Amino acid sequence: MIHAVRPLVRGTARSSLWSRCATLAMRRPARFVRLLHVEDAGAGPEMHEAPAIYQGMSVKLLKDECRSRGLRVSGKKLDLVNRIVDFERTQSLQHAGQDNEHESHQRHIDETHELLRDAREHAEKIDAELRLLEVAAEKAEQDAAGENTAQPATPLTEAQRATSSAETTLPPSHVEILKSQLSETKSYVDSLEAKYEQVNNQIAARETAEEQTNSGPNSSTQEDKSQSQNSVGYALVALGGALGLGWIFQRSEKRT
Repeated sequence: MIHAVRPLVRGTARSSLWSRCATLAMRRPARFVRLLHVEDAGAGPEMHEAPAIYQGMSVKLLKDECRSRGLRVSGKKLDLVNRIVDFERTQSLQHAGQDNEHESHQRHIDETHELLRDAREHAEKIDAELRLLEVAAEKAEQDAAGENTAQPATPLTEAQRATSSAETTLPPSHVEILKSQLSETKSYVDSLEAKYEQVNNQIAARETAEEQTNSGPNSSTQEDKSQSQNSVGYALVALGGALGLGWIFQRSEKRT
């Protein structure tokens, strides 16, 4: 530590050198603290990068940047820079909002697709169970018809007939419950499919509108540029023809 050093005799070159070193050593931390405080107080390089770039441009280039963005070109250099920076910040916020909206729509589509898949799987399970019950009922009917046509050696008693009919007959309540579940599941699948199709149509319509909005000014600008280029070309051709006719007329006058 500097405080632990024995103080030297005043008036010598060594004492003045040590005092200067001690002063610099004591001031250096405060200087570093100030620098760090200034760096931390800033908003980061991304916020200061764009103004630094635009501040280095000339007024003419700044006006060209404003024209390319459809902004006003009146005012001083600082006004032009602030105008461009505000426009860029607004555009970035709009793009961020559009990205969030697209993400929410995509999430909604994924959730609807998962629900639709689960409902279809449930409907397939119920349908398969119903088919098994129908096959078992048909087999029971065939067995019952075969037993009726065959002549048994000994006639069956009432208790045996009741037992056989109970074994071969399926409970109608269970079949009706499965049929109602299948009907409800199919209606649920239909509603999910309609909802899924509606969301897809909405997203397609929004994307089409955005493409038309984005391509509209560009296409009109390109048409205006092509028309202006054509008009300039026609004007140059007309000017060249006029100059050529004037030169020919002057030559003819000199000859005469």
